[in-house]
Amino acid sequence: PTTNGREGDSGGMFAEGEETATATGRKPGAPPVDLLIRTSGETRLSDFMLWGISGHAVLCFQEVLWPDFSFTDMCYAAWTFQRSAEHCAGGRARYEAARADAEAERRDRRTRETERAVTR
Repeated sequence: PTTNGREGDSGGMFAEGEETATATGRKPGAPPVDLLIRTSGETRLSDFMLWGISGHAVLCFQEVLWPDFSFTDMCYAAWTFQRSAEHCAGGRARYEAARADAEAERRDRRTRETERAVTR
């Protein structure tokens, strides 16, 4: 019997897809990390953490110890994330694209309504 479900395999330790999950520290299909909060004032990260987070993650280092981490600290981390220039620029670009799409859809709808009114 094989543990990864493939015929003819000698039976590896991991189910299919778990090798990648173990290498990156994340489950397959998990969304990328956007915000990494590091408490206790430490500003160093292990190589394991660096491989597990995405290239665009915002790193937030806080002096508070984890047991004392409060709602206010979480709000500060969220604010740090929002103030990140890359994320602000990306958010603005997504907003402008969605706004342009909505405006084009309204224009098309008005055009169709006008054409229907003319043909009646």
